[in-house]
Amino acid sequence: MYQQRKNKISVKKIAVFLKRNYEGKDFNVTSFSSLNNVKNNSILFYSALANSQFKIKDNINYDLKKLEKFKNIVLIATDEI
Repeated sequence: MYQQRKNKISVKKIAVFLKRNYEGKDFNVTSFSSLNNVKNNSILFYSALANSQFKIKDNINYDLKKLEKFKNIVLIATDEI
């Protein structure tokens, strides 16, 4: 029977790849999630633009404080945040 494979990568490896400093606790990311459906041990992306090609702004206001109730998440965002 098919079994879903769980790949994982450490946050510190992601930081090295992005050429950013990260001095917090190292943990493994195992999936992607969205701001509408956050999961533990996941990576999320945010930009003020919903569509960068046509410069369409995202008109949803996300309550980023809600992220505090999840464990081991990484938010990669543009400088607007």
